[in-house]
Amino acid sequence: MSWAEVEKVRETTRIVLIPCGTIEAHGPHLPLNSDNIQADYMCRLMVKKLAADGVNAVTGPVMCFGNNPEKIRFPGTIHFNPGLVQTIMEEICLNLFRYGFDRFAFVMGHGGNAAIQELAAQEVGVKTDGKARAVSLNWLQVTKEVYPKLLKSKKREGHGGEGETSRVMVHHPKLVNHDAMLAYYLEETPAADEVPYSRSPAYGGGVGGPLRDFREITPYGHYGDPSLATTETGHALYDAICTWMNRVIKRDLVD
Repeated sequence: MSWAEVEKVRETTRIVLIPCGTIEAHGPHLPLNSDNIQADYMCRLMVKKLAADGVNAVTGPVMCFGNNPEKIRFPGTIHFNPGLVQTIMEEICLNLFRYGFDRFAFVMGHGGNAAIQELAAQEVGVKTDGKARAVSLNWLQVTKEVYPKLLKSKKREGHGGEGETSRVMVHHPKLVNHDAMLAYYLEETPAADEVPYSRSPAYGGGVGGPLRDFREITPYGHYGDPSLATTETGHALYDAICTWMNRVIKRDLVD
């Protein structure tokens, strides 16, 4: 958009959706930019879905760098200090606030940004004396519910696996390297279920703590079986994720 188009669109909406991703390894078959292009696509799809419900919104700039120290041993990964990430998120909103936008949604494209988005959303309200409102949208619990219904795999799928590969295939199929796909599953251990609610808060758990070197978890930078991915699965996942996020936006950001 040009500045003139921004000036015009602010007459029709106060809501800006901000895609929040990062640059990091997603296996040998997906681009480092996967989180950014997924978050951006989610926002664009949400704008269309909201318009169909009579709610105008606009997609803001992609916050393309994030907090991902656990993957820095994979070449090309770029990690920003979490405090810097939060500052940039806030500054995007505070700048747009000058032009009349005062409802913001941080749309997560990278799990490592989840806690940062929450803090940034809180501070946007504080720093505008409550005149602006922001929410942080973490859709990982949606995938936890729909993955068993939509994915072909019956094993544990995750970062760069069937689900994420399916989503990237929807809008950037040429960036998916099918020749480099390989299945790599994490070993399931009984210890993982000994203490309930012990996963990271980003995944709905109650335990935060030190990050593990992702290269020690998987030598390939992903886990799951990306060869099972399909564009049909990707569309279904996007629909479930964006439908949930739009319900939150209509509840929390539409007066």
